[in-house]
Amino acid sequence: MSRIVFLLEERSMKVLMDGLLPRMFPELDFLCVPHEGKQDLENNSLRTINRRARYRNPDSITNPSNEIVKLIPEFQKISGARRMAPYLSEDGNNSPSF
Repeated sequence: MSRIVFLLEERSMKVLMDGLLPRMFPELDFLCVPHEGKQDLENNSLRTINRRARYRNPDSITNPSNEIVKLIPEFQKISGARRMAPYLSEDGNNSPSF
């Protein structure tokens, strides 16, 4: 089952949703992420979208291992290569350098 993520404008809405959703939908796996108002929610959402868009073209990243370490501080190149290998294939790969 998938998880539903609610991006909320304020903490009080998180409290409400955390109390209401389990009663209305007992089987629902959800996460409520509160923000500090509408502007904070919009800014965080835009930042997340821009960050993700940046990784759509991996060849445009000058130092990919540094980028991965920013996201996953414990990243090691050898173990990372081992973990990525099963997911790589010629089909569906958009990278010209592949």
